[in-house]
Amino acid sequence: MGILCPPLYTQCSDVEKLKLELIRWIAELEDPHLLEDMHHRMTELAYAKDSDTRVIGFNAAGGDIIKSRFVRGIVQAELDIRGGEYLTLRELERQSENW
Repeated sequence: MGILCPPLYTQCSDVEKLKLELIRWIAELEDPHLLEDMHHRMTELAYAKDSDTRVIGFNAAGGDIIKSRFVRGIVQAELDIRGGEYLTLRELERQSENW
């Protein structure tokens, strides 16, 4: 089935066509479980998008700590640890003696 644009529009963008296709597809769905699953997933996507830009704290200078940057830092720290890039407490204490 081709996508028909509403009569008010002479041309539809690809995004408009996709939206119309999704609306028609959802409107024709009869499976309540599939509809519930789709709703759940869309809610999760909306939350994830919003939460990535959410301010979750402030640094010592008073600047914002953004969730996505914070998580990226944690992931990088985990990768550093797995790669052996870390100091033990004893190593840090030894190094601090020379400060």
